[in-house]
Amino acid sequence: MEHRPQRPHVAVFSILLALSHTLAAPARAATLAAYDFDAGDGSFTQAPSALAPDLLVAPWQDLDGSLTSFTGAPGRALGARDFDDGNSLLWTVRAVTGRLLHLDGLRFDQQASATGPKFWALRVNGETLASGATTTTFATVRVPLALPGQERLDIALDGFDASSTLGTWRIDNVELLGATTPVPVPPALSLLASGVVLLASRRARRG
Repeated sequence: MEHRPQRPHVAVFSILLALSHTLAAPARAATLAAYDFDAGDGSFTQAPSALAPDLLVAPWQDLDGSLTSFTGAPGRALGARDFDDGNSLLWTVRAVTGRLLHLDGLRFDQQASATGPKFWALRVNGETLASGATTTTFATVRVPLALPGQERLDIALDGFDASSTLGTWRIDNVELLGATTPVPVPPALSLLASGVVLLASRRARRG
């Protein structure tokens, strides 16, 4: 009896198996983006010191337009004023087409001046996820997170309750932790692939 090659069957099954393994693989936390705000010549820069290849980032801004650089821990730091009536340090990160961003944590160093904001809060896509008191010397803040996969994250670090408009708040050594994964395959596509495998199998048996 002649045995015909079953290459279409094997190929489709391999694709389906690869898709299932890709979607089932757990996201491993890693550094997605990092900022130390230090250029090679010691000056201030907003360029990330590390950035995952499938992420895009926007420049940092502040709500009141007072963003500037300060002495950091070490080197330079990013900061702003006008926290007497509330101000926010704003940053946006998004995944490239076909990927989702999973956020596992945020780390940053922060310092307020004596007349700067007394408290801070972290918002992601408008939702407040953490808050705390500021310090007048640099202190490290670690915020564990477990956010589902999203294409874009709008991150805001709010400062409030400053006693003077000239009071400052600065951040340094920012690190975003998480992973990126492929956008899930629609269930209909998985069913279609299963149907193709079944059809190829039947044709192979008839042959």
